[in-house]
Amino acid sequence: MKRTALKEQLTGCAVDGAYVNFQIEKHLCQKLGMREKWLIVSWDSAHLLELAINDAKKQSKFFWLQRFIKTCGTLMNKYSYGKQYEHLLEAAELVEEQILQPKQFQVTRFVQCELRVYETVLRDWTTLYYLQEQDCVINSLGGGDVSTRTRRNIHTECEAGDRDNFSFKHDDIKSVDFVCKLIGLNDIYNILVRASMSVQQVNKYPWEHDDSIRYLQKCLNEYSKLL
Repeated sequence: MKRTALKEQLTGCAVDGAYVNFQIEKHLCQKLGMREKWLIVSWDSAHLLELAINDAKKQSKFFWLQRFIKTCGTLMNKYSYGKQYEHLLEAAELVEEQILQPKQFQVTRFVQCELRVYETVLRDWTTLYYLQEQDCVINSLGGGDVSTRTRRNIHTECEAGDRDNFSFKHDDIKSVDFVCKLIGLNDIYNILVRASMSVQQVNKYPWEHDDSIRYLQKCLNEYSKLL
């Protein structure tokens, strides 16, 4: 748009925290020749929601969530490429499951990205469980009373870059605790994503964004009563 059009039509904008700290409204008004009181700059609601979620994760009572995220991230990374990815596809055929492509956590993305990881782990859980059982057998054989040739053949199956992931614990995903947390996080993050998608709509008024956040609080409070 032309500067003259912006000067006549621009009345407000929403930005993330970096631009708020840089006092973007002053720079815009100087560039457009506007009075600062004619321009309203607000902190984008979607970014504020992300900050609130990340702040919550840092609380000591949610350290378990950080460990859970690390477990899911390691699991997804392990089967994302190379021979391990081939094993994932083969295992899916064996257990007759339709699986989703492994997803990675992206710290710069909105909450939707994190939900996709949990959805993938939940959808692929049966296949992943099968693979982890096979790894347990291989680890037992590799360290047990078997011939040197057998151990050498077993370790040859692992690519050099997969050695760290190869030691991933089977117990990490087979427990009831892990499965319950995974199901719960899928529910909670679905609620968060709906709120995030709502406040990302540019055709909504600011007070409608506030309504979306209040509705989010209501939904989370109601869900907490079910736990």
